Amino acid sequence: MIDIKEKEKMVERALLVGAYTDTNGRPEATSLLEELEELVKTLGIPIMDRLLVYHREQHARLLIGTGKADESSNA
Repeated sequence: MIDIKEKEKMVERALLVGAYTDTNGRPEATSLLEELEELVKTLGIPIMDRLLVYHREQHARLLIGTGKADESSNA
């Protein structure tokens, strides 16, 4: 017989990140981030923070720069 232990309920919270690489893309990125915020609110998940990040080049693994990813993970 297999014993199954219940996991403690994890606290759900969201950090929303929007990213753009072209300065002309800021309005669209802002709009998409606002739409994402509404969707997350609909799910009842509290939002810790929202970031709109401009970066010169994409990092293949994170989409945002490693510095911003490190900063966000320590928040």
